[in-house]
This record gives sequence, C-alpha cells and structure tokens, in this order.
Amino acid sequence: MPTVPPELDHYPEFDDGDDDRPVGLLGVLRRAKVLTWLTIAGLVALSVGALSYLIVVMR
Repeated sequence: MPTVPPELDHYPEFDDGDDDRPVGLLGVLRRAKVLTWLTIAGLVALSVGALSYLIVVMR
C-alpha cells in the first residue's frame, strides 16, 4: 500500500491545525448563520438605498 505524505493526507491524525474548514454540523451551521446575516444586511442596505433614491427622484 503506497504511503501518502502528511501534507497531502486529509485524515485527522495528520491534521496540523492550519485548516479553517468548519468542523462538524455545528461549525457548518455557524458559518451558514454568519453568511445568512451578511446576506440579509446586504439586502436591507440595497433596499434602503433604492428607497432613498426613489424618494429623491420623486421630489
């Protein structure tokens, strides 16, 4: 069986701690929650900008 260098092996016993991927279901949900809030904040900002633009144009 060929051996794989640790830097190419993705098994936990060769983990060097430099990987920032979410661990487990809670890590994935935490990252998804952050992305959801960023998306909502962006959409709110776009909506406020669009309403402000329409108010200025209507006057």
